[in-house]
Amino acid sequence: MPMLSQYDDYQAARRLRVQVGALRRAAAGGVVPRPDIGFCWSRALVEAMDREAIRVFEEAPKRRTEYGEGELAGRLRVPVAAVRWGRHTGTVPAPDTEGGLWSRAAVEAMDPEAIRAGLTGEPLSAYEAAELLAAALGTPTAPEERPVVRPFAVRQLVAEGLLVDLSGNPTTTLVHPDQVAAIAARPGLAELLAPLAPLGPDQAAERLGVRRSDWDHMVRLGWVKPAEWAEVRFGTSRAGAVDVPIYRAGVVDSIPAAHPEVDWPALRSVGKGRRSPLAALSPAAG
Repeated sequence: MPMLSQYDDYQAARRLRVQVGALRRAAAGGVVPRPDIGFCWSRALVEAMDREAIRVFEEAPKRRTEYGEGELAGRLRVPVAAVRWGRHTGTVPAPDTEGGLWSRAAVEAMDPEAIRAGLTGEPLSAYEAAELLAAALGTPTAPEERPVVRPFAVRQLVAEGLLVDLSGNPTTTLVHPDQVAAIAARPGLAELLAPLAPLGPDQAAERLGVRRSDWDHMVRLGWVKPAEWAEVRFGTSRAGAVDVPIYRAGVVDSIPAAHPEVDWPALRSVGKGRRSPLAALSPAAG
């Protein structure tokens, strides 16, 4: 730290390597002399201060009494992925407080080495898992071609409870390679993944053979909800980005059977610019 000619309380505390709160309390208690240059101390006065006497006023760090997932991983010095996998395997017990957190006693009773050792294999990203599932279907992604299995499908497998998300980041998905391998070996893998294909609004309307305006009415009526939202950029700037709803293909396919009250052949034959028959319908109460 450069030698200053005068020090405020923050600078003095840093120079003395003490807590700024301790310095203030020591000053209030008369252990530290009053500032001699306005609200600052001169260098000579700071150098004459008794560091150990000031440290008597330091507060001991408060011990955390409850731990979230990230704090638990930090306390045990294990990856968050290991904590999440431990929750799945039972190595990490369920939170024991009403707020969904772990008490200090519960954390201190955990075995960090067992938790760390339980995570065998490097977690896979959603993209990597999708590539493995595509290869298992016999349709690995060729260069510059759209993947047969998309990361969206992997995230939906997590939502269905077939995979455990090991990531502590809500914008990132990580899964266990053993779980992915088990799914890849399942009979009927194609039938499992087909309903999990992602569809945007225009794709969903095309799949049902209706106009986009008809699809928008289905959304308004609450017949379908997006599985997730994706940011789509126009150009290179985020200023032109919009969030687009993404739907599961299987959910889209189920809409006609779920609403037999609609004359689907007639709806599909409505011409461009004509009012949608769905416009007269109101969302179901509740």
